[in-house]
Amino acid sequence: MGQRTLAMDGLSGFVGRVADLIAVAIFAVLALAVTILWTAGVLQAVIVIPFLLLIPGYAVVSALFPQQAGPFDLEVPSFFEQAFLAVTTSIALAILVGINLEFTQWLIRPQPVVTVLTAISLVSVAIAGYRRWQIGDPSYSFDNDSGLRRPDAKSGGTGTRLASLAVVVAVLTAVLSVGVVAMDPPRGEKYTEFGLLTELDDGSLVADEYPEEITLGESEDLYFTVTNQEKQLVEYTVVVTLSDLNEDGEPIKRAELNTYRNSVAAGETWQREHSVRPVIEGENLRLTYLLYKSTKPAQPTAENSYRNLHIWIDVTAN
Repeated sequence: MGQRTLAMDGLSGFVGRVADLIAVAIFAVLALAVTILWTAGVLQAVIVIPFLLLIPGYAVVSALFPQQAGPFDLEVPSFFEQAFLAVTTSIALAILVGINLEFTQWLIRPQPVVTVLTAISLVSVAIAGYRRWQIGDPSYSFDNDSGLRRPDAKSGGTGTRLASLAVVVAVLTAVLSVGVVAMDPPRGEKYTEFGLLTELDDGSLVADEYPEEITLGESEDLYFTVTNQEKQLVEYTVVVTLSDLNEDGEPIKRAELNTYRNSVAAGETWQREHSVRPVIEGENLRLTYLLYKSTKPAQPTAENSYRNLHIWIDVTAN
C-alpha cells in the first residue's frame, strides 16, 4: 500500500512539474484548430498572435533548460530570463518558418505557418517532459551523504551566459535568413502567364485573329500557352469548355470539350496545339479556357480557376 501511495505521489508530483508543458501543448493544438476552422476574425487573432509570440519559444527553451531555477540556483536561467528567451525564440522561429515556406508550394499563409510551429512546439514539449522526468525534482538534487540539498550558489552564472548566447544565436540566425532572402535575385512575385494564340498563314503565332464561326462537327486549331513563373515545378491542368449563356450570363447549355495536363518547370513555357470541336450549336457561345494548379475540381468554373480566358464564337449547323 505504501509503495502504491508513493508511486501515485510520484506521478502526481511529475504531473505538477509538467503542468506548464501540458498547457503549452493544449494551447498549440487550440491555435492550430482555430487557424484551420476560422480563416480570419477576432478569435483567430486572440489565439494565434499569443501563440506565435510565446508558445513555440517556451517549448524550445523548456527542452533546452528542463530544470527550473531554485532560489539560489545560478546555473539555470531565472523565470524572467526564460520568458525573455521564449519570446525571442518564438519570433526567430516564426521568421525562419515563414522564410522557408516561401520556397515551397504553401508560401507564407497562416495555416502552414501555425502547423509547422505547432509541430515544433509539440516535439519540444515531449523532449522537455522527458528531460524533466529524468532529472526528477527541478529545484533540488539528492545527495546520499547529506540528503536533500539546494544547488551550490557559488557555481557562477553559467545559465545566464547560456541564455544570452541562445538569444544572440537566435537573433543572428533570423537576421541572416532575412538577408539571404533579400539578396536572392530570383525571388519576387510568383505568377503564371496564360494565353491563347492562333496561327497565321506565314506560321507565326499571335494573340489575335481568333475564329468567329465554326461549323458543328468540324474543328478549329488553336494554341494555348502556360508560362510558369512560380519559382518551382508546377503541374497544370487546362480545361476547355463551351457554354450557351442566357441574358443574365448564366449557362443554359455547357459542354466540357477537352482536358490537358502537364508538369512545367520553373521559367518554362508549355505550348499546346489543340483542336476545338464544338458540340453545341448557337450564336455567341463562350469558349472558355480554365487553368488549375494540380487537378481540376469536380465542376470547373471561372470562379474556382487559377487563371481563365475566353473568346466568343458562333456554331452553325452543316
